[in-house]
Parts: sequence; structure tokens; C-alpha cells
Amino acid sequence: MLTFVGMLTADWFMIPDRFQIALVIRTLVFIPIFLLTLRLFVRLSATSSRDWLLTGSGVLMVLLNLLVIVPSTSPLAFSYLVTLSVMVVCWDSIFRPCFLPALVHCILVMVGFCFATYVAPDHGGVLAIPIVVLLISSMVFSVYGNYTLERSERTAYLQRLNQNLLRTELGSVNDRLSRQAHLDPLTELPNRRHFDETLRTLLHAQGGRTQALPKEVSVILLDVDFFKLYNDNYGHPAGDRCLQALAQALSQCVRQPEDLIARIGGEEFAVVLVNAPNQRGIEVGERILSTLKALGLPHAFRPDGINFVSISAGMATGTPVEQDSMMNLIYEADQALYRAKSAGRNRMENGSVVSDA
Repeated sequence: MLTFVGMLTADWFMIPDRFQIALVIRTLVFIPIFLLTLRLFVRLSATSSRDWLLTGSGVLMVLLNLLVIVPSTSPLAFSYLVTLSVMVVCWDSIFRPCFLPALVHCILVMVGFCFATYVAPDHGGVLAIPIVVLLISSMVFSVYGNYTLERSERTAYLQRLNQNLLRTELGSVNDRLSRQAHLDPLTELPNRRHFDETLRTLLHAQGGRTQALPKEVSVILLDVDFFKLYNDNYGHPAGDRCLQALAQALSQCVRQPEDLIARIGGEEFAVVLVNAPNQRGIEVGERILSTLKALGLPHAFRPDGINFVSISAGMATGTPVEQDSMMNLIYEADQALYRAKSAGRNRMENGSVVSDA
């Protein structure tokens, strides 16, 4: 705006007969229009709308300049048209519109220059050629600058978009790999790795309970009775289906979201009940035994005379606050499981109540 108004100095020397008109056009006409353009520019959110607004304003600025210069009778009036090239370069370099609006802007400016040449005496004479060469050169460099700028911005946007997509895809892959690393593919239950990490997390939470007593934890270890005989006689696909059915039964019997069911071995499962006293562990264990019995999965090759798939379970309850006490709790549950197998299977033994509190 200051540059356009500052051209009044050149008006004084180049077209003194039009100075008063130039003063009115450059101050009272151009400044309000320019300020209105800036206000609309701020309000518009779409980049394309902003670019076309700037293109229209740039063309209007050129028309106002021609309105000042063309009617002049000064011998320097036609040479004064060289300012069009300066206006094109300044407008496109300051506001940097996209390629197409910048190209339209240059074409309309050239149309205005051709009109000024047509109405000028002798059509500009010898000055027309150097001025048109300078104007075309300015337009070419200006439009090329807008083209390269838009291309670099689009390339940068695509690169950012590609990086975001790759980051999202990588996060999705990492999540999937993390789930696969922590899930048993056959039963879709947490695996041994997840079981161990949960115990470490539980110990950390137990150790951080400084203002309250640690929560009681009940651990149930389960083992499918005579599973090798089941596999040998019914086949491994049937054995897989048996384990899947057991996993579904366990999921139905353990309902609290903070509790954990995991497959920790071939036919071995573990249940960790958080904030569960011994009595609740007994209730969950009995529910598991009765649910599996109700399924009635046939097992005609057992040596003990029972004709359905059953489990043996061992349970222990404690308040572990460190690694040793957690290992003791698991050891007691394992010993209880051993006693359940020795006592005839298809039962749950309640182990010792281990406490560090």
C-alpha cells in the first residue's frame, strides 16, 4: 500500500498533468479498497478464495494505475508504463498466490498494457518493444516463482501426509504385533509373557499402596486331566478345540475386568484374581469345574473311569508386595494343583494363605 501511494513522487515528475487525479486515486480510492481486501482476506478460510481475491485486487491496482497514466499528455507517460512490471513482481512476490491465479493476473495485466499501447499516440513508438520485453520477462519470472513455490508446498504437504500415514500404519502394526506377542493364537487368551508382565505390574501397584493395605490376590493354576491321551486318541485338531472350549468357559467364569486368565503352557492355564480373598477364589474355582462338567466334552480314554474332560486346579491366596512373595504364592498354588492330581483329579485344592502384610 505504501509503495503504491509512494508512486505519487514519480507521478509528480513523469505525469505532472495528472498529479491531482493521481493523488485522489492513490489515496482516497486505492487505500480503502486495499484495506477492505485485507479484511476479506483475513475472514476467508479457503486458500483458493484468498488467491482469487488477491488476483482481483492486483488487477484493480493495475487498472487504477492505468487510469492515472493513460489519459496523460506528458511525453514521459508511456515510459511510465514500465511500472506495471514492478507492480506484477511486487504483488506476486509479497502475496505469493498459487500458479493459476498468478497466471491470470499476469494475463490481465498484459491485456491492460496492450490497451494502453493501443490508445497511446504512435502506439508507444520505440519504447513499446523494450517495455513489453521487460513486462513479459517480469511476468515469466513471477509466474515461475509462483509455480515452484506452489509445487514445493504441495510436495511438502504430500510428504507430511505420507509421514502421518506411515506413522499411523506403523502404530497399527506395532499394536498388532504387541497384541500378537501377548496373546496365545489358539485360545486368544493372554500368553505366558503377558502373565509374567501382569504379575510385575501387580507387584508394582501393591508396593505403591502406602496408605492402604495391599490387596489380596488369589492365583488358580489349572491343568486339563489326561490331555495327552485325549490328543493321542481324538487327534490334535480335537485337542485344539478342547482347549478353545476351556478358554471360553474360563472367560465366562471370570467376570471382573481387573482379573486375568492366561494360557501358560500346553494344557496349563492360570487365573489371577485381584482384590479377591480366599473365599472368592474358591467360588471361582468351583464355578470353573461345574461349567466344564456342564460342557460334557467326551473323553472315553481316561483310565479313571470318568468319561468327560475335566481339570485339576490348585489355588493360593496372599498379599504379595515383592517378587519373592509372589513366587511363593505361585508355588503354593502349584503345590495345591499337584495335590489335586494326586487325589484323583477333577477337583480343586486350596493351598496355604500366604501373607506379607
